[in-house]
Amino acid sequence: MPRCYPFVLILISAYMLYRLLAVAVFASSVMAQQRPALNTSQVLDQVDRKFSRMQDLSADFTQISREPLNQTARASGHLYLMKGGKMRFEYEEPFKRVSVSDSKRFTDLNYANREATTDKVKDTIDERLPIMFLLGRSNLKNEFGKWKGTLDDQTGFVAIQLFPKKKGDVQWVEISVDPRTYLIHRLALKYSDESESEFFFDKIQTNIGLRSSLFDPTVPPGFHVVAIDDSGGR
Repeated sequence: MPRCYPFVLILISAYMLYRLLAVAVFASSVMAQQRPALNTSQVLDQVDRKFSRMQDLSADFTQISREPLNQTARASGHLYLMKGGKMRFEYEEPFKRVSVSDSKRFTDLNYANREATTDKVKDTIDERLPIMFLLGRSNLKNEFGKWKGTLDDQTGFVAIQLFPKKKGDVQWVEISVDPRTYLIHRLALKYSDESESEFFFDKIQTNIGLRSSLFDPTVPPGFHVVAIDDSGGR
């Protein structure tokens, strides 16, 4: 049996490594060429179609708020949405808090100090209100005049930045969409004062038969009520 010298083994190993690298580079090049062009407009249409047919939604959420001076606040909990502008945020961290709306009134219950703030939805300024209208009324192309999309190679999600037609408090909105389900897993908003809000959604369930009573904005007993408008509160 012929003897195989060490330097021969090194040459063989180097050659095999070179061949493997060449195959990997070629394969990645072919995959890049075969990847279809990203059609952001089509993705938006599919998102609208998905949410217009949706009756309700349940998801875990993480909310990150950033102020212009780099002050950051983080909160997390569970979100419930129902067609017709109904919304309920149940915060677990950093403290127990519930924000709920039946589409007409918006009530915020702070369990730490037993204080409730209530107001009409139309008069409420809150970073979470855009989420309220995702179900049943979603028409992104009517609300936004320009958009651009990119594909995140790590998550496979499509990130779409949308710019409102009318100038207002919001500079832009960005959504991250799973192209397999057309569900939104991230929603970010940049405001005119340079502050930002970002929401991440996980364990999303849809059309699970939520009860309307879950969105009752009535203040429970024992809370001090601060009514923003003249007709609210007790």
